[in-house]
Amino acid sequence: MFCELELTKSSVMAAMRAADENSNELQRLSSLAKTVAGETLHLVSNEAVQMHGGIGVTDEYDIGFFLKRGRVAEQIYGGIKFHTERYANLSGFYFHKMKNFLSNLKGVIHFIFIIIELTIGFSTITIANLPRPFVSQKLKISLARMSNHISDWTILGFKVIMNFFHNNKMEVIYEDTFDRNDWCLGLANHQSWADILLILSASNYMMPNIRFFMKKELSWIPFIYLANKNLNMPFVNRHSKKQITKNPNLRLQDYENTIKSCKRLKRAPSTIFSYAEGTRFTPEKHKDQNSSYKNLLEPKIGGLATALSALPESKYLIDFTLVYKTDQRSAWAFLKGDMADVKILVKKFKIPESLKNKSYLDDNEYRIEFKNWIEDIWSQKDKSIESLKF
Repeated sequence: MFCELELTKSSVMAAMRAADENSNELQRLSSLAKTVAGETLHLVSNEAVQMHGGIGVTDEYDIGFFLKRGRVAEQIYGGIKFHTERYANLSGFYFHKMKNFLSNLKGVIHFIFIIIELTIGFSTITIANLPRPFVSQKLKISLARMSNHISDWTILGFKVIMNFFHNNKMEVIYEDTFDRNDWCLGLANHQSWADILLILSASNYMMPNIRFFMKKELSWIPFIYLANKNLNMPFVNRHSKKQITKNPNLRLQDYENTIKSCKRLKRAPSTIFSYAEGTRFTPEKHKDQNSSYKNLLEPKIGGLATALSALPESKYLIDFTLVYKTDQRSAWAFLKGDMADVKILVKKFKIPESLKNKSYLDDNEYRIEFKNWIEDIWSQKDKSIESLKF
């Protein structure tokens, strides 16, 4: 009870000081003092009676009178409950509670809009491509280009939705111009699942349509599989190191499947995209990996090099550098708008001719040359992140 008494003294003295200074905090501190004093009086009177036992509530001892007076004093000028709510209200507790509720509501509505946009876009692409298995190669190319246009409209819808919910706080910096008739490679640093939507938004109508490597497991979701298959997204089956060690033939199988998937992109100009880090960046992963970069994980080049082997028509590598203001990286934080402040730097690098028409799987010199080229870009990206930080 000593601590409670000291807290009560401090609360009362703070309220008295506010009264002497005619402070704007007087109402709030008065309610705090009344609440703390009431709780302490309740506790002390109860414990005092308890020390005396049952006789403490009789007229035999004065402590019973203190208990009764204490209960009356608690209610004078407002009870504990009244002043607790008043203190919370004056401190902005209910304002923050309402703000949090509205933020969550905003996240739910944002999610619903994204689902609706995805449903409309994927359904349209799937229906438009129903004749695809029965038409000539020329018509398949036309369907691929039409699917690209539908994809552009869908992404534009995402862009409008995000700008509305994020209050146009996304800053995109284009260091170069882009030709939508080129085939390109693309890469970015990876910090959140929201990176995908932001990259699609930044690339919309600015460069060739982006095509992500898709995990083979997604083929079990018919709706997503059909739409992305019609967009010629390369589906790859990536085996683990343990599986490849046990069966080395799986490495060749993965390589051939990736080459085959990427070659379908020759039907229409595209940007085949890969997250070079292979996983989302976290301080823990950065520490475990002992990365030589300050703001990035070590790049993995296999996917991009294989894509270039399949598409030697690729002229440029388009690099996206994303920097968020907040440390929050969850999907829910993005939907609520907590990740609204973001900078995206977009630049391109010409792909050296010496890196084209070579096999990443068989040519060791090519692997070294490609690795050095990507690492040079990665070093520049690391410096860009440092300069873009909020």
